[in-house]
Amino acid sequence: TGKGEEPVMTLYKESMRRLFRVGLVLMLLSVVASLTWAFLRCPGQEGTMLPSALEMAPVLAVYAFVGGIGLAFSGFSFLNRRAESDFYHSIPAKRADLYCSIVAAAVTWLFATVVLSSLASTVAFLVTKTPFVPLYPLMNVGFFFAAALLVFAAAAIGCALTGTWFSNIVVTGLVLLLPRYILYIIAYGAVVDTSIVSWLDFKWLLDPSTNAATSLITVFSHRELGARLVSLEGM
Repeated sequence: TGKGEEPVMTLYKESMRRLFRVGLVLMLLSVVASLTWAFLRCPGQEGTMLPSALEMAPVLAVYAFVGGIGLAFSGFSFLNRRAESDFYHSIPAKRADLYCSIVAAAVTWLFATVVLSSLASTVAFLVTKTPFVPLYPLMNVGFFFAAALLVFAAAAIGCALTGTWFSNIVVTGLVLLLPRYILYIIAYGAVVDTSIVSWLDFKWLLDPSTNAATSLITVFSHRELGARLVSLEGM
């Protein structure tokens, strides 16, 4: 610990160091994939409709899940190992400070990766002179960062409640998907039984587009939601 340095800052720096390998690898993969996809897609965009916000950054839809889960599992991996768990719990620091330092480090990596990936795809659109809505890159940053945070929060809960990698994954899936699945069943019953009600009539409570993480899954089964997931209305 440096002279006069707050313990929480020391813990944050240590968490950043522990997450460096996972965070950097995921960041490089996301940025390179975003840049590559954009350069491959842009030449075919000429003469067609403007791409939606989601179409400008599909790689971030994958990163929201891989990054959120990967950083949470890496940051809280010591909870799955008895020796490491004993070591971290023996540190003379508040548990809240330890938790917040890990979360802050993960959030730093998530935000930086989303920003750089969105910037990379935007640069590709600019270099190839492909038309797009200027506001979409900023909207993508907010949307996919929120999605990654939701996934990270669910994964963090999974790590806190269990003690093995398998149970981490199971509980993470339950926390992330089960509440939304229950709401989906309610909405499905209403849509089936009432012909004048559609999926988009449930406002913020049951509308799939109001959950940044699970809506990315829903869009694959309900394509009509694709253009609405990242929109001015949704933001």
